[in-house]
Parts: sequence; structure tokens; C-alpha cells
Amino acid sequence: MGGDMNITADDIKRISDYLECDPNDRTRIPVVRSPSDPDQFMLTITRPCFFLDLHTLECNIYDVRPEACRQYPWDLLAVRGCNLIDVFMCPSALKQLEDHIRSSRCPSDTFPEE
Repeated sequence: MGGDMNITADDIKRISDYLECDPNDRTRIPVVRSPSDPDQFMLTITRPCFFLDLHTLECNIYDVRPEACRQYPWDLLAVRGCNLIDVFMCPSALKQLEDHIRSSRCPSDTFPEE
């Protein structure tokens, strides 16, 4: 996904525990401190998301994903400049978008039922 992907030190700790790696291992968790907020970090690889498995198109850290991911795509799309192409890269975000469109009384043939 694109745009700024901010995560907290707590997010990094949860991810490192889940991945069984050191929180400072930047090959497993590629982050830098946010220039605007020293308590926040930013992923350095976001297109596509570093944690997206490109073979299965599933999130490798879904169970411990940061709050920003839980809000994705709505927060990143509206606030941080993420675009729709980035939304389509994330299966979870795409499903959220499809569900939102379905619930907005769009024609039933907009998205085929699975």
C-alpha cells in the first residue's frame, strides 16, 4: 500500500514477538522514526505493503497488524494520500471496499457473490 504507514513502538513489539525477531531487526521490520512524531515509526517499504505475501496475497502479520492497518483503507485513503490502486493491492482493504459498496445499496450485480 502507499502513503505514509505509521506504526507505534507497541506495534513493533507485537510484530517482533509474532515474527520471533528482534524489534530492531530492520530487515524483518523496515521502519524509521517519523520526522513529525518521535513516538511514531514509518514503514520504509509500502508499495506493496512489506508484510503482504505476494504469492498468497495475504498479510503475514494479520493477527497483530497495526491499528493503521485495521483502519485501512479508510484512514490512509482519506488522510494520508493513499490511492485506490494501493487499496486494490491489499485483499483485506478490497473486501472492506466491496462490503461498503454493497451496503450502500449499489446494484446487486456490481460485485459477483463468491
